[in-house]
Amino acid sequence: MHYLTFDEVLKVHSSVFEVSNGLDGIHNKNLLKSCVEWVKDDVYYPTFEQKLVHLVFSVATGHIFADGNKRTAIAVGAYFLFINNYPQNVCNNFPRYMENVVLRLVNNEITKDELLEMIHGYLTSE
Repeated sequence: MHYLTFDEVLKVHSSVFEVSNGLDGIHNKNLLKSCVEWVKDDVYYPTFEQKLVHLVFSVATGHIFADGNKRTAIAVGAYFLFINNYPQNVCNNFPRYMENVVLRLVNNEITKDELLEMIHGYLTSE
């Protein structure tokens, strides 16, 4: 399994702002560092899907960045799929699928467990 580094997540975040407007910058480096390290823990996150959910959830809800947390969470998820050799269509369609899901997540309309169910459904249907 391939994991994202702190610097890779920062690059993904910067790339989000190359294609959209917003305020670039990071608010909480320690939370981001924790997120990319904890995802490696197979006791807490034993499956790929749980690791993916942890990344998306932490970036989307953690207010790590000054702006673009939802967009970055989706892009980080797609990139995590890509570096772990998921099919191109799965990686390319992930952002469209996740747009409303992540919005519902940050609005507290779905839980982290429900996010896991939705991502599982997406990955098994593609």
